[in-house]
Amino acid sequence: MVRLLTVAATAILTAIAQAKNLNDVDSKTVTAFKDGALLNCAAHKKFCLEMGISRIPTLQSNFNGGEWKQYVGDFSTDTVDKFVRGSQIKRNEHGKNVELTTSAQLKAIIESKEPWFVKFYAPWCTHCKHLAPTWESLAKKLQGKVNVAEVNCEENRALCQEYKIAGLPTLNYFVHGATLKYTGERKLDKLLEYAIKMSGSPVHNVDTDRELETLLRASDVNLVYVRNAKKDDHQLPLLEKVAPEFMEHIPFFTTTDHKTALRYNLKESDLPAAIIVKDGNFHVFNDADIQNIVPWIHKERHPLVTRILPHNSNRILKGKDVVVLGITKPDDADSELKLRDIAKLYRDEHSGKDITFALLDGELWGNYIYRAFGIHSHKLPTVIVLDPKKEMYYDSHANKAKFAFDKPEEILKSIKNLEELTGISTAASKTMNVLDKFFVSFGDHWILWTTVLFGALTGVYWLLVRDEPKPLTPAEIREQAKREVAKRNQEKKMQEIEDAGKTTSVSEKEG
Repeated sequence: MVRLLTVAATAILTAIAQAKNLNDVDSKTVTAFKDGALLNCAAHKKFCLEMGISRIPTLQSNFNGGEWKQYVGDFSTDTVDKFVRGSQIKRNEHGKNVELTTSAQLKAIIESKEPWFVKFYAPWCTHCKHLAPTWESLAKKLQGKVNVAEVNCEENRALCQEYKIAGLPTLNYFVHGATLKYTGERKLDKLLEYAIKMSGSPVHNVDTDRELETLLRASDVNLVYVRNAKKDDHQLPLLEKVAPEFMEHIPFFTTTDHKTALRYNLKESDLPAAIIVKDGNFHVFNDADIQNIVPWIHKERHPLVTRILPHNSNRILKGKDVVVLGITKPDDADSELKLRDIAKLYRDEHSGKDITFALLDGELWGNYIYRAFGIHSHKLPTVIVLDPKKEMYYDSHANKAKFAFDKPEEILKSIKNLEELTGISTAASKTMNVLDKFFVSFGDHWILWTTVLFGALTGVYWLLVRDEPKPLTPAEIREQAKREVAKRNQEKKMQEIEDAGKTTSVSEKEG
């Protein structure tokens, strides 16, 4: 594919006898090479100038979202082909896990924008030991696709502290200059799927509206950037910088298909335009300043009802917002629809700014719901209102009647007046709180705590053994045995003398 595109570009470019200034170019005769396609720089002069193209013909290459490289040399087939092949960045050539030991190495990884899956571990960590063979297998499976590495936090403590490594093992994915924390299952197939998925471009170009429609079904929330194919006044470079921050949860798509613009009621004069697509609806970014798109995405990134999964559970169940939590069985579509209706009613009245609506699989999370809320999985479905900041949850109205999916208006009324409800504490006992704080502190400052505990154990051991007798050498044992024998012989002689004296005294008395 790369070779054929190179030859095609070369054939066109070599047809131009002499390089010219871009400003002197006739839009009908000149093209340049961009993203495996031919770009007419006279028609897209602004973009070409932004790319540093001032003369034509110009050939640039970009491999998997990396830095653009400009070709210098003649336009023969062999030399251009060599340039394109040389521009390709080689990833994980040998299918091996690389050991990282310096801050400079990690900094270079981030600046490269290349995909690196890095494990932070310690040799004494049990979970790390269990993960080790899986990590080696992952490196082999990702040969040529994603770089795999590891950092020994026991030997490189300062490096792990620099990157704020709290728990072990920690799996960080570095790509496009962003740092993503992997929180999914540590099974080989899950790690492999995640690594490949995250290695692609943060913004996916889609040719047709039909293709886009299929892609949108795969995620609850999507961002679509619709551009005008006839104009070059888009902000795609900015979007490519923004996308990595959200790429774990929101796929970014871009297209120039006019059918997509019609789908979102956009006229040609409205383009380019960014749209968040979720919950069967769409929200168009209307701010004139494109720089404000990041806070807008943050605001719109949640679907109407968020399904709680391992990667988002802490953010929702231990976050700042009050949560209306529907706990259902996995096949209970009816209760899910009712929860969505409640969420829609609230959104229409209050814009959904301070309440999160979430759905929890009561069978999958059975142990959690019993431990946290005293709910048995066979007593589903149910609705509770969770206030993580106050460490409280509510399952009943002010009249003590239980919350029910069938009475959305009553639930909304109770949400507005939580202070009138009787809450149940989710906080653990004082003893457990102390232990919890200790373990949190240990996780945040494990290097310091490890040093303190090691010192304490060393001190205890010294106190226990300091008064113990020093082990004797074989020579000392023999000498001690000799003294013991001499002592016993001396005592025997003394006893014989004493016995002889007693016998003499008895004889004199008889005489």
